[in-house]
Amino acid sequence: MENEVKEEVKVETKKKGNGLFTLFACVMTGIIVFLATNIGQKASKTVDPDTPKKNEVTSNVESNPTSNVVDTTVTDAEKTQVNEILGLLFNSKTIDKSNLFDSAYVNFNIFKNFSEGNASKLHVALYNIDNKSYEKYSTKNGTFATAEQKENILNSIINNNGTDAVSIDKVNSFYKKIFGTDITSYDVIEGCPNWYYDTTNKKYVAFLGCDFYNTSGVYAYLDSYTKNNDKVVVSAYIGSYYGGMGKPYYIYKDNDNVAANQYKQSTQTEIKTFRIDETNKTSFAKYNFTFAKNAEGNYYFESVAKAN
Repeated sequence: MENEVKEEVKVETKKKGNGLFTLFACVMTGIIVFLATNIGQKASKTVDPDTPKKNEVTSNVESNPTSNVVDTTVTDAEKTQVNEILGLLFNSKTIDKSNLFDSAYVNFNIFKNFSEGNASKLHVALYNIDNKSYEKYSTKNGTFATAEQKENILNSIINNNGTDAVSIDKVNSFYKKIFGTDITSYDVIEGCPNWYYDTTNKKYVAFLGCDFYNTSGVYAYLDSYTKNNDKVVVSAYIGSYYGGMGKPYYIYKDNDNVAANQYKQSTQTEIKTFRIDETNKTSFAKYNFTFAKNAEGNYYFESVAKAN
């Protein structure tokens, strides 16, 4: 009996010792797992390439959401500049309430992007010069492109005691302001009168004039302005008028005087006061005039295209 009792006690004591050991082992295991987990998380945060550092800027877009936004606002200064060039294109000195008028000597090749070449651009530049700025030309040593041109000028000098001339510098100043570059070729400028270039005296010289001519001009209603990549586009509704020399006056819905474009028959008085405005603009053709910047940062006329 004693042996049995001792054996029971011995067994019981052994079990109690194993339990304490097991508890200790579990606690230690938990501590090790906890430490290992925390160290692993810290290590993964350190080496994870997708996790930004504290002071790291991940991208330009995130740091500055507006960095790639293009400014499309047309400033008042830009409007003033392109309006002035439009006035030169149409030889108009007046812009009133978005209307451009008082046109004269209009070169309608504007609407064909000057398809007749540089001569039609020269025409626009020269006819922006006030005739009060013309010089009296009576020299006989001029050098012209053909013998016929020289003979015409000499006859004009003899018959009229001289003729008109304009320095190439004055023509070039308007040419560059409108088209963004200097003159590169000195073509004959056709009109009333024709103009020939004298390479010796560097002047355009007038030959003949017009005793009678019809009246023509352009109406332009400047409807809107947009900008993209340093180009300004002016959307404008365009009309025109023709008449005179015994023919009735008409206002037209586009720049050419074909019967299909007649808006209404008019009078010489009315064509001077008529305007395109919000009430009638959709009756007229719409064009987009594009202006770009030259190397000096000034806007110049680039092209025109019909919008409707």
